[in-house]
Amino acid sequence: MLTGEAKHQLDDKGRVVIPRRFREAFAPDGFLTRGLPGCLWLFPRAEWSRIWEVLSSLRLTDMDGHLAAQFLASGTEVVVDHRGRVLIPDSLRAWAGITGDVILLGRVSLVEIWAADRWIAYQEEQFSPERLAEKLKQFSF
Repeated sequence: MLTGEAKHQLDDKGRVVIPRRFREAFAPDGFLTRGLPGCLWLFPRAEWSRIWEVLSSLRLTDMDGHLAAQFLASGTEVVVDHRGRVLIPDSLRAWAGITGDVILLGRVSLVEIWAADRWIAYQEEQFSPERLAEKLKQFSF
């Protein structure tokens, strides 16, 4: 299970270190693509295979199929190197606004990769104490 948060620095070649606790899920590789809302999604191979089965069954002439094709087209397979790093392609770094500090968030079945400043802004917008209290009312803990 992928959970937790880590902050790392993008290196000069566009690589980011995958936290040690996440690496086993990405041995030997994974799939990196655009995520919502403005981050990147890094899927372990097994999870990506499951998603691929669903997406590849959609008809390209349907809007869902067209959206799936865009999702697939923006992604790429990535390999975790011997130091635990993955290369984030230029196009995905630009799309996600990643230039320096990076936040990696475990989301059970995937890892979100955020530009640190974008993550902070998103948290302030979405997770104010008042908004969080309102959302938690929907659940019966």
